[in-house]
Amino acid sequence: MTIYIIGGGIAGLSAAYYAQEKGFSVSLFEASNHLGGRCFSFFDKELNTEIDNGTHFISGANFNFFKLISNCHFSPNLSDLGTTFDFYDKNANKFSIDLNSPLSLIKNWKKISYNLIASILNTTPNHADKRLFFKTLTKCFFSKNKHLYTAQNSLKEDIVIPIQSFLENKIDIHLSKQVLFFNERQIKLRNATIQLKNDDFIISTIQPVNTKFETILNLYLKTDIKLPNQAKVVGLSQCTGHWIIQKENMLSVVISAADRLKNTDIAPQIWEELSTILSTKTKLPPHKIVKNYRATIEQTKRAIRPHQKFGKIIYAGDYVSTGLPCTIEGAILSGENAINLINNFWENYSQC
Repeated sequence: MTIYIIGGGIAGLSAAYYAQEKGFSVSLFEASNHLGGRCFSFFDKELNTEIDNGTHFISGANFNFFKLISNCHFSPNLSDLGTTFDFYDKNANKFSIDLNSPLSLIKNWKKISYNLIASILNTTPNHADKRLFFKTLTKCFFSKNKHLYTAQNSLKEDIVIPIQSFLENKIDIHLSKQVLFFNERQIKLRNATIQLKNDDFIISTIQPVNTKFETILNLYLKTDIKLPNQAKVVGLSQCTGHWIIQKENMLSVVISAADRLKNTDIAPQIWEELSTILSTKTKLPPHKIVKNYRATIEQTKRAIRPHQKFGKIIYAGDYVSTGLPCTIEGAILSGENAINLINNFWENYSQC
């Protein structure tokens, strides 16, 4: 029996881990030349440094993330952002949110609601699934570990490569292998066709063609200017950006639900707002805009998410409902759930 996984993003890697853990033979096909999907990093020649395709926050409440990396026998090199976060509006007025104090959130709700909803669901508040948002927010506030984290160096170095290193001798990984078509009988690649046996399964993490996506935009600024009070991250209220993250001589501004901005060079506008907060009159420093047009699906109440299992084809990834937002955590859980479906079927079949 072989499990064929289509897509080497986080959901595919999660499925691959749990499949080999249960003793299944695994072949993973990834169309690009790297694993990690949207969680990847690249060297930017203009800034002369490694930058992420987009900044990802990891919550201490992300049980599935920490379970997976523990099972892969590595400790991620994460930057601990703490539990208390300062927020600034475009006039540099400051307020703080403490994850240990829900009252601080309630007190500043009008100032922070747009930022939090857009950041957690990558969907504008007027369209977002509020029930999913509050469920996620409650989970973070009542978790034993309320800290937030980001990758210390890069997503590729600190998360993706360690998982890949653990898996590469346990499963068959095929990079730059695009799947053109698949059904319950076969998988067609550009130069080959795989005929499925009766007990083989396919796990697809590929988004449906008609899926509506939202953009996440990151502005990377190369500068020695530091965030106020030597903070590693600050939130923004009623500004163009939503978060600013400090990494050595780099500031990263994150804007979620950024479809309205995806065709605009907004670096000067953002820098004008940040200059007040950073108390600087310096001109716009060297920068890079990274636009992830297919960052996540639009997470609305009407978002269509198919059932996870259709015969021998199992689905995983953002468009499969897990009760979690479209995040690393949700992707990991969807991959594990896919393997549990197959394993349960196989155990029931063996008993017949």
